Amino acid sequence: MRFSSKGFEVHPSAALNQLTKRHVVFNINCLPSTHAIIRDEMVGICPDTDGFNQKVSELITQTCEKTRYKDLCISTLETFAGSNQDDLPGLAKRALKVTSLHGGEVHDKLIAFYNQTEDESVRQCLTDCSENYQDAIDQLEDSLAALDAKNYNDLNLWTSAAMADAELCEEGFKDRDDIKSPITEINEAFKQMCTICLDIIKELAK
Repeated sequence: MRFSSKGFEVHPSAALNQLTKRHVVFNINCLPSTHAIIRDEMVGICPDTDGFNQKVSELITQTCEKTRYKDLCISTLETFAGSNQDDLPGLAKRALKVTSLHGGEVHDKLIAFYNQTEDESVRQCLTDCSENYQDAIDQLEDSLAALDAKNYNDLNLWTSAAMADAELCEEGFKDRDDIKSPITEINEAFKQMCTICLDIIKELAK
């Protein structure tokens, strides 16, 4: 990504190419209507849920009962459950992927907001937030790698770091009395998804 007189311009870097690939995994219509904030951020293709069964449903309910956002956890994981998500590591991977996708959409929103304003103070906050979210996306990719390696300490570390980046984004706006954050709701949704991931990771590491 680079700046120009027109604002943010996306260049075909490897990182952004990877981000684009992640954006075509899900369809906005696949997410539960009760979680419109996250649903509206999803794009792409509905996953194949032919393998969803009672066993998976029970595992999702049992797992989400131990998270701080039970309803969001259940509705999200049930929506994207499939035949390869019938164990706890599979659910953890799905939760991380959905969270990463949402982070990418927040990042895109930040770019759009940047290009819609001429206020340099707001632009600086949005620039800082964009960098925070790019870091968060990268850290969630590291989380997925740690999950595959069964390195639960690193998994917890990278996922916590991703949530901390989202908190830094919002704090940047709070430090300015004259600027209101335009992404408070979607930022909060991302943090809730990170919290769900951390709660599932805690169970996985037992």
